[in-house]
Amino acid sequence: MKRIIRSVITGHAGKGAAAIAALVLAAAAIFAACEGGELPAGPAEPAETGVISTSPDYPLVTLPPDAVTDGTGESLTSPPEITTAEITTAEVTTAEITTAEVTTAEVTTAEITTAEITTSEVTTAEVTTAEVTTAEVTTAEVTTAEVTTSEVTTAEITTAEVTTAEVTKPPVTTAAVTTPPAPPPDTGKSIVYLPVGGYFIYGDSAYVTASYNSSQAVVAGRYKHAAESYMEAFPGARVSVLIVPTSAATITDEPAASQLSDQGEILSKIGALYSDSAVNFVNIYDTVMAHRDEYLYLRTDHHWNSLGAYYAYADFVSSVGMTPTPVSEFTKSYVRANYIGSIYSYNSDYAVAAKLRNFPDTIEAYVSKKACVMTHKNDAGAVTGRWDYAIFQTVSHNGGIASFIGGDKPFVHINVPENPQDLSILVIKDSYADQLVPFFIEHYGNIYVVDPRYNSTNKLKSQFADAGLDDILFVNNLQVANSNYWQKAYHRLIGISY
Repeated sequence: MKRIIRSVITGHAGKGAAAIAALVLAAAAIFAACEGGELPAGPAEPAETGVISTSPDYPLVTLPPDAVTDGTGESLTSPPEITTAEITTAEVTTAEITTAEVTTAEVTTAEITTAEITTSEVTTAEVTTAEVTTAEVTTAEVTTAEVTTSEVTTAEITTAEVTTAEVTKPPVTTAAVTTPPAPPPDTGKSIVYLPVGGYFIYGDSAYVTASYNSSQAVVAGRYKHAAESYMEAFPGARVSVLIVPTSAATITDEPAASQLSDQGEILSKIGALYSDSAVNFVNIYDTVMAHRDEYLYLRTDHHWNSLGAYYAYADFVSSVGMTPTPVSEFTKSYVRANYIGSIYSYNSDYAVAAKLRNFPDTIEAYVSKKACVMTHKNDAGAVTGRWDYAIFQTVSHNGGIASFIGGDKPFVHINVPENPQDLSILVIKDSYADQLVPFFIEHYGNIYVVDPRYNSTNKLKSQFADAGLDDILFVNNLQVANSNYWQKAYHRLIGISY
């Protein structure tokens, strides 16, 4: 560089001396900057974000007691909702951070939808606006989060604990309570609500609650409309609706009973809707209450058991002019002992549910002595299995209620060769019907079962146009009957939308 400058000065003496001198001074300034000067700082690196997704196909609905589910889960429960924090320069959809230290950060608005954070330490942070609008956390429960409005010295989240259970199929039919009533005085037995599903423990059983309000009354009207639509779609078929009280109906001792909905009153109101209808409304409430001291409902599961289903069978066939087979004429068998069911599994992460393990269920069956052939088909109509019985006597189906007709399937057909082949019934149902259907082997030559949750077809009219159906029976527990989801599904099966 010195040689270049010397050569320029020597070669351009004269008129251009002043200009050259200026050039030399500029070059010297550039040289000084290159040799040892500091360059201006570049723009800050953008913050990194990470995305993790753990949503189950059918998230379990986590309701505070008294909230009405739509029955899609019979299952149905969702993780707690937390509204989202908005912070301007960064949008973090899902972030998992084990240790993060930020020395200087200026953030105006950030939106965090789901965050699972074990340790987060901010040493110096300036936050101009922190507005929490909506945050939905599916797999993380935040124990402590502390934010000021302008300057945060330390924000620590000590624990991120996953509490929700993941359930895929079938969705859970849960009962509903939005605000649990105050507990009764401690008289040795009191209602203890469980965190998931609106269930509660009372004495040595878990129970499913029920509710009925003005919006559910509208849904009950839609149920009636669905049933009457099937009468129009299948002229000559007798259409019946059988709504099963949930297990909480059997609690009659005080002060617990006064804290629960009166299911007898609810079913009377629903039944009154059918007073001007040709639909056969089968109200089994009085029968259930007459046998309430018997083992009708499972203690750790949200379903009834085979004996409870037997009494409903007897009421239904009597209502259509048939004589029920006495329970003593069935072959009683035990499918499984020490069964711990769905209410426990949905709440197993919580210590309060541990008590349920102290009173396991026995899955028992009342088996018809008539031979039958049961066929399963998928949604597309392809055969997926065929058996010469309707109740699985092994634990291959978890030894629970899925032992009955193989559980919830899109389509089941049971043929009984010794019964009149022109006597048939179509059962459209939730899982409460699984233990009911095998009793129909006593009467019908052909028994068809459709579960709308797993059957997307809207061709039921064409599918059964030539089946010569004698009976169409809708079977639901009371909470499902009050669910708009099911009424839409029933209409959809015969091509009606609303």
